[in-house]
Amino acid sequence: MLVAPFVACGGNVDHTGSGGGAADSSSTAGAGAAGASASSGAAGSGAAATDPGKVGCGSETCGVPAQVCCEQPGPGSEACASGTSCGDNGNAGEIHCDEPADCPVGQKCCGTIGLNSALDASCAPTCGEGTFQRCKTSADCAGESCASKHCVSHTLPICGAGPFYCE
Repeated sequence: MLVAPFVACGGNVDHTGSGGGAADSSSTAGAGAAGASASSGAAGSGAAATDPGKVGCGSETCGVPAQVCCEQPGPGSEACASGTSCGDNGNAGEIHCDEPADCPVGQKCCGTIGLNSALDASCAPTCGEGTFQRCKTSADCAGESCASKHCVSHTLPICGAGPFYCE
């Protein structure tokens, strides 16, 4: 499925974990969702510490892969759903991960902003053109820094510069 970015009016959704701070490399990422353990130290600059198998979803935390975070267009519209799909014919953004530690070993958490300004994120071996790699620490980024970026209507930590629609 090809998803093109679209700039929209509306609220800003903060996916940084605690108020928009950039992530850093002070905590270590897990080795994949299965058998990984969370870091005992919090990441610096206000970022959430690594938490394998958990995805922040508005005021909830989804346990992946048994749940997915479904983000309908509009602020405050995130909710966890059982299973691997939001089941709404593609209207909601589906957030399956927020760091590589939520993915199988060797995969990255790749995201994009859809036409409806909803965030989509899923695990893949590589992140394709027009997508960005989600991260919690710079250790997730293979030589690049993990920093908070504004991508359309979302503020979230990503590796490197990200696509053209992130600043």
